[in-house]
Amino acid sequence: MARFSMYLPPFAPDYSGVCSALFDLNALTVIHDACGCTANYTGYDEPRWYGSDKAVYCSGLRESDAIFGNEDKFIARIALAAAERKPEIIAFVGSPVPMVMGTDFTGFARELENRLEVPAFGFDTNGTEYYNSGAYAAGIALLERFADSAVERKPNSVNILGATPLDISGEDFKSLQKAITDAGLEINASFFTGLTLEQVRGAGRASVNLAISQTGVRLARYMERRFGIPYVVGFPAGELVITDWVSAIHAAETEKRNVTLEVKQSDDASILVIGDEVFAQSIKYALTKCGKCADAATLFGVEPSLYTDTLDLADERTILDTLNSGKYNTLIADPLICQIAQENMRCIAVAQYSVSSKVCPITSKKYVGTNELIQEAL
Repeated sequence: MARFSMYLPPFAPDYSGVCSALFDLNALTVIHDACGCTANYTGYDEPRWYGSDKAVYCSGLRESDAIFGNEDKFIARIALAAAERKPEIIAFVGSPVPMVMGTDFTGFARELENRLEVPAFGFDTNGTEYYNSGAYAAGIALLERFADSAVERKPNSVNILGATPLDISGEDFKSLQKAITDAGLEINASFFTGLTLEQVRGAGRASVNLAISQTGVRLARYMERRFGIPYVVGFPAGELVITDWVSAIHAAETEKRNVTLEVKQSDDASILVIGDEVFAQSIKYALTKCGKCADAATLFGVEPSLYTDTLDLADERTILDTLNSGKYNTLIADPLICQIAQENMRCIAVAQYSVSSKVCPITSKKYVGTNELIQEAL
């Protein structure tokens, strides 16, 4: 019962992370389920879905298929869709029922690729992990399959890692791109907003990786091992941080070392920031630059050997206990988290689509390269 929630909805699951990561590619994505998980992704976890023509399908799994198996039926359906859509890649994505069935997604993808002669991937996601695990799995699959290890490094170029609408809004992502180009840097590849297979192939050219979310940190660590690319963790959450952030990028490139924008925890913290770990720590860093002490907390698990003081809010009870501790007078979090805070706590809502989706349609304060959110918190 530790994970039981009375007030908060389930956060975006791993299969939504896979689909979100592949959304901008010319991909045919099939979620293997009876339509419930597909509807959850398209209806609640993907703000780009309505009005788009992206090829995201449901396999139409039925009880008889689960009991007796019927792989030829699914392959035939995917073949028909592929003939019409002509995708560059095919993804077969798991959900809870296939997990119970023990579906061999790797074997299924191999069969698809042999029959259709299109690169195919099988993701054994099951809906019990968070979206960042799925997005990371999609990124690794793309890099292992398509990235060229022999490309020449390009100075002053960066990869953006871990950018999906589940973590960062479209406006804040545009602000991030502007901050990069204003610093005289070139964007080599963007995982995953605006991603193309050509970018994946040349991902090893970047001189620095910019990890802007927990998904981005995991990808950055993989790319450091494979390509030797150093990385910077964090983003410029406010105008005062831009100089530090740009200096960190240049230090990473020239000194070939990883840099994390962080400040140590203070016992005097009166502001609590909740969200993705990199988001929370980046906002905390910006507040500290303005003379305010804050604590950073994550809803999606703490990344190993990254920050030393992130609060791990693993379940609703821990969230409530932290909010009711009496230590904090200001909360920066998703509007659904704000709704369960104490009445006397000042709340600044920053919508995270992986938490509240479209349930709380509000205008969030912007935070990348601007002081809008930070000024509100001071």
